Amino acid sequence: MVKISKAANGVTAIGSFEVKPEDFDIEISSMVRKKIADKIKISYNFLLVK
Repeated sequence: MVKISKAANGVTAIGSFEVKPEDFDIEISSMVRKKIADKIKISYNFLLVK
């Protein structure tokens, strides 16, 4: 989901999404696999200025 709004000096885009490590060929060793989440949440906050 993305929220886009007008800012004083540009446009802001705020949102987040989830990814799985295997989507990016990241191998997690079996030793720590249980300590790492199956999905990782990525959050962002961009200010787009012309």
